[in-house]
Amino acid sequence: MPDSIFADKEVRFSRADGRTLTLPWPDPFYPDIAAVLSKVKPLAYTYLPPMTPRPFADHADFFGLEWGLGGEDCLFFSLDRKVLKRALALHDDASTDSEAALQALLGYPACCVDFHSRHADPLARRDLIGRIFEGTKPSFLMNTVLNTTGRSERLEVFRGNIKKLHVLPWHPCSADCGPSKTAAARIWRTMRTLHPGLAARMKDALAKPVLYYNDRECAFLDGNPYSRILYDDMILEESAKRLLRDGDALALGKDEIVVSAGGRRLGTIACRDPLLIYFQTAVD
Repeated sequence: MPDSIFADKEVRFSRADGRTLTLPWPDPFYPDIAAVLSKVKPLAYTYLPPMTPRPFADHADFFGLEWGLGGEDCLFFSLDRKVLKRALALHDDASTDSEAALQALLGYPACCVDFHSRHADPLARRDLIGRIFEGTKPSFLMNTVLNTTGRSERLEVFRGNIKKLHVLPWHPCSADCGPSKTAAARIWRTMRTLHPGLAARMKDALAKPVLYYNDRECAFLDGNPYSRILYDDMILEESAKRLLRDGDALALGKDEIVVSAGGRRLGTIACRDPLLIYFQTAVD
């Protein structure tokens, strides 16, 4: 198994009838596809980079999904054609009532919608992740640390410059959110059915301690205390990569991370209120 789940550039899916589909990896659609197929979400959507929707039409056909474009770049998909038609009609209506009705179709838990409505400021991202995960040891199913890209960054996802890897396709209101934990378990069962090998690798990748220090930079670590940094093809400053590769122990301060090796201080990474989150292998 390669050190990084991002080392593979594509993943091949097979159906019982012999049909196959090869997806680029990491595929930003995959968690939402699994959420719709598991009926956790009646509807999902994504923003496309400037391109024809043809590649996703192939995805939809393979997985039995209905799809349609809202405007030029908002792609909706569902198992239910009526839900899809309603979503497209609501998307074309710019009223506040229509926006609320469209959000209701997306299947997010009410507690999570309320939480995020109160913490919607993108500049408060660190505080959001802290409120969800600080001081907890959640299941890997709740590891949404890498689900950080917004509409303005979607091209970077397709270029492979931003890594996305998660099971639950939304940030929960807390690490112990009951509806989100139930949904993640259902999505995970679907992922295991769709591609058991990929699911096993995702579990291995996500059930790791995560050192989180801002919206774009984090490190997945191997072990506690850690023995090495994993997935260093992720976006990290080179100086931080070097320190984390050479170190074997961390000390988190208010404004810095101190990296040591063999009891000797190697250096520091400047950051505000770093987090160390211990994601577990347990499913619940």
